[in-house]
Amino acid sequence: MKTPMIKSRAIFAIVCVFLMLSCAARQGESDIRSAMGTFCEIKVTGERTESAKRKIDSAFRELERVESLMSLYCSSSEVNLINRESFRRPVAVSCDTFNCLREAVKYSELSGGAFDVTVLPVLRAWGFFGGLLNKPSSETINEACSAVGYLSLELSERGSTVRFLKPNMAIDLGGIGKGYGCDTAVAVLQKETCLNALVNLGGNIYAFGHSSSGRPWKVGLRHPRFKDKVFYSVALNNQAVSTSGDYENYFIDEGRRYSHIIDPRTGCPVSNGVISVSVIAPTATEADALSTAVFVLGLEKGMELVESMEGVKAVIIEERDGSLWANFSRGFGEKRPIKL
Repeated sequence: MKTPMIKSRAIFAIVCVFLMLSCAARQGESDIRSAMGTFCEIKVTGERTESAKRKIDSAFRELERVESLMSLYCSSSEVNLINRESFRRPVAVSCDTFNCLREAVKYSELSGGAFDVTVLPVLRAWGFFGGLLNKPSSETINEACSAVGYLSLELSERGSTVRFLKPNMAIDLGGIGKGYGCDTAVAVLQKETCLNALVNLGGNIYAFGHSSSGRPWKVGLRHPRFKDKVFYSVALNNQAVSTSGDYENYFIDEGRRYSHIIDPRTGCPVSNGVISVSVIAPTATEADALSTAVFVLGLEKGMELVESMEGVKAVIIEERDGSLWANFSRGFGEKRPIKL
């Protein structure tokens, strides 16, 4: 009678080991690489390691392709071709670049120009792109502003062409391109039958399915003044979140902080009391563009825009009376402002 017991125990042990190895093999994989001028982390869960790695590699290749089209730091990119040639002639571009620009114009219209893809001349004037950070003269700002205006950006569906209608215009996809890239990486993962993944492209995050715990992905929103502190967490499932803040790229002159987030309508860094905006939306493209637009619009008008859009919610942090307050849109329920 002992032999069967030994055999059954042995079989039980083998089954347990097999199950543990199987669970470990299906835990998933993650990787962090440089992409689109920032760092990108892609996590895939619930799959065997080799399968997860293959899908992650495909997603990173997609980000490399999008970067080659849209980066200002790549001389051969379509964005640089547009900036060089589009005032002289219509420039034909790929479907991706055209679609991203079309989305940019959409959010420019929705925000009344608070988001504007043609803001690059002003960014250059302040030294936020390829220059020395400085406060330019009023004359320099006015001259740069004369080259800004999404209404002078002509997109033609026929031939997917781009044309500038006034001189010295230039586009920068920095306020929407990473969101768009995040969405294309997600599309590749889903095309390859990935069921659970998170893509974090420089703070532009999209998550679908569930994390390794079997629960929805949880993403912490960073405190705008303490880099390692999270003030609130959101659960994402087939959603994106993007944050715009005054703390990533700025300079201080005579005690005043000048952020890289420029109001395209004035040509000056935003100074409306808002210091951080996090937007949760159905796509990373939408979250990316809206986080900038809402930051520029300010608390009242920014909340109006967010609450007019289906599936969108936001947390706006403002500095008021020497304190920081996190304000939540109606999508969070009846949540009151939190003093940070």
